[in-house]
Amino acid sequence: MKKKYFDYIIVTIGIILFFVGIYFVRTIQSSEGVWKALPYLLIGMGSGLFGTGMVIGRKNIEKNPEIRKNYRNYAK
Repeated sequence: MKKKYFDYIIVTIGIILFFVGIYFVRTIQSSEGVWKALPYLLIGMGSGLFGTGMVIGRKNIEKNPEIRKNYRNYAK
């Protein structure tokens, strides 16, 4: 059960970082140095965490036959 919640936490953090990065791209106009790159770093980190959480969740589904059966029934 802990891994299931871990996947959701990673995906949620990824989505939050992605949208914070988008927000910073739109709002920070005059920036120099690190502040100029920060929004793009947040977007990249958010995308990476989101993708990692989705892959981990899918691998957990593949490992457990009962969950896999329920997942296939739900997808139909």
